[in-house]
Amino acid sequence: MNLSAAPREELITAILRLRDENSYLKHQLNLLRRRLEQLQKKTPTDHPPPHFKPNAPETPPGERRKRIVNFGRKRDVPDRIVNHAYQRCPDCGAKLYGGWLKSRRQIIDLPLPAVTVTEHQVFEHWCSACHKKVSPRLDLADAVLGNHRVSFRLMSLIATLREQCRLPLGVIRGYLKMFHQLKLSEGEITAVLNTVAGLAGPVHRRLKQEIRGSPVVHGDETGWRQNGRNGYLWSFSTPAVKYLLYRKSRGRQVVREAIGDEFEGVLVSDFYGGYNVHQGYHQRCWAHLLRDINKLIADYPDHYQLKQWTADVTSVFQTAKDYPGPDPRRHPTPRAQKQQRVRDSREFADRLMSVCQPYLVKQTPMTTLCKRIDKYIDELFLFVTDPAVPSDNNPAERALRHSVISRKISGGTRSARGSNTKMVLASLFGTWRLQQKNPFQECLNLLEAVSAARPAVETVSGE
Repeated sequence: MNLSAAPREELITAILRLRDENSYLKHQLNLLRRRLEQLQKKTPTDHPPPHFKPNAPETPPGERRKRIVNFGRKRDVPDRIVNHAYQRCPDCGAKLYGGWLKSRRQIIDLPLPAVTVTEHQVFEHWCSACHKKVSPRLDLADAVLGNHRVSFRLMSLIATLREQCRLPLGVIRGYLKMFHQLKLSEGEITAVLNTVAGLAGPVHRRLKQEIRGSPVVHGDETGWRQNGRNGYLWSFSTPAVKYLLYRKSRGRQVVREAIGDEFEGVLVSDFYGGYNVHQGYHQRCWAHLLRDINKLIADYPDHYQLKQWTADVTSVFQTAKDYPGPDPRRHPTPRAQKQQRVRDSREFADRLMSVCQPYLVKQTPMTTLCKRIDKYIDELFLFVTDPAVPSDNNPAERALRHSVISRKISGGTRSARGSNTKMVLASLFGTWRLQQKNPFQECLNLLEAVSAARPAVETVSGE
């Protein structure tokens, strides 16, 4: 560019632009310098590598160490970015150059599209050569099941609203009408749920096989009403699988039906006699035992011997709970450690029996619980022998909580088919929750997989 020939206005504009850029660069340089000074003050000269995490400073006795937690919300990845900037100064009208990001603000929106209805029309023609009518046969196996008019996605949404969100049928119907302008009757919604449960039957049976092959299974039961009559909802679960079934009986045959006679794992349960049918390893729930002890103390608050007995039983349990395991220097091999765990488990059982022995004969408030401990003494300290076994049955109660809340909302089911649908969907959605999966997407994948496994349909038909 020939500066001598350039107009005076262009030279002035270039000078102003360079001056603005120079001012901006100086500002950024000062910010970087101040940041560097702050880092040099906080970081010593012989600073550790970036991945090094120093030990937490010692906390004086009686003071609680403050937790350093970042409660800041992470920004979402934007789908669309809208820039807001002046091209000219709003005060003098001069053209602006350069620029930098000053602030950001995100707005989250949820589109609510209406339902789309696709009509497939089949036309028939007369073949003059073959002298017959011909028409294509619809193959909609990749979009819908059987004679249903709702798609896989809508079926999965209805099942998710029913089981994951615990919504009644009337609320689901109102939601679809309010937000998606879709009118479905409660009967059609029920038919959709029954269809999904029917297709998921093989998956439900596979969950039972996984339960039978697990090393530790938690069992529990609760009440469930079918058509106004009392029954029982049985739960057998692991950290990754949940299996539910409804039976009118609370008998031991349900336990045998669920886990089988050849179950070789550990069954964790409360002290209900129906679980005694399991002849293998068994761990009784200490939380139930301690809960009954606390109820006994509430009934006899001034009983001195009861208080002393409670303290002794709690002390034995807490010692066993805090058991660190065998010393690896004295027991270096896994077999030696296993044998030592068995001996220590027996020692804890003997200590507990020595506490309960004086009250087995004479009638005292704690005699009933002492007899219970005496009956199940071999099933109280299996968690010491095997560290993978918990001392309580809280996972089973957590597995039932979702269904218990659903029962309080709906009051139960109305028919045997409804109970079967409820158990299948509750088992599948409960398993997906334990595995931290998206229930809607997993249900959709299940429906699509079942449809893909069906034999292909002919594309042309003739009469």
